[in-house]
Amino acid sequence: MNTLTTLLSLTSIVSLLLIRLLLVLPGRWRPRPTKKPPGYKAHLMVMLGSGGHTAEMITMLGSLDMGLHHIRTYVVSSGDSLSAAKAKAFEDSLPQTHDETPRYRITTLPRARRVGQSFLTTPLTALLSFLSACHLLLTSPPDLILANGPGTCVTLILAAYIPRFLGLGPRMVYVESFARVRGLSLSGRLVRPVVDRFLVQWEGLVGRYPGVEYRGVLVADSTSNPEDS
Repeated sequence: MNTLTTLLSLTSIVSLLLIRLLLVLPGRWRPRPTKKPPGYKAHLMVMLGSGGHTAEMITMLGSLDMGLHHIRTYVVSSGDSLSAAKAKAFEDSLPQTHDETPRYRITTLPRARRVGQSFLTTPLTALLSFLSACHLLLTSPPDLILANGPGTCVTLILAAYIPRFLGLGPRMVYVESFARVRGLSLSGRLVRPVVDRFLVQWEGLVGRYPGVEYRGVLVADSTSNPEDS
């Protein structure tokens, strides 16, 4: 009898978790509209990749109204000092304010998988990256996560479902690289079902993948070559 009761309890818990997961997936979960208190400072979290990914992201950020996002967090993979330097240069180029509160910070996540790393050890590094992302999101929760392709963004986006289970959690927007002409990147294929909006920059991709949106070329100044990444 005790065994049956335990099994029924576990089945109930698993069922409730699955139901909750379905409710927070894109298309079903919507943040409750809440009135922001006076002086509320929206928090934008940006995942920077390396090389072309960072160049494209900085270009996109240049077209946004940074005044709508008073707090910015730039997330870079471990060892990616170039992306951190580009984020700082971008912030330095923005109009200065007299607000004493730091308007941005740069933080590092362990890489989910290093280039050339064995697939046997990848689960361990991916888990470390995921746990670090969970800690970041719970201690410094953003209103919006913006990503465009680096592999570590997968763990960051998946980790965002931890606060979503609690009825919190950020909106997530993924912008596929301009270089992806004929198909999505591996990161894009992994996160497409779980992000709130998935934007592509080539109209031909819209009919091939459910849920993707085309809003034109978002990196007009990009020098990326198609299928270069």
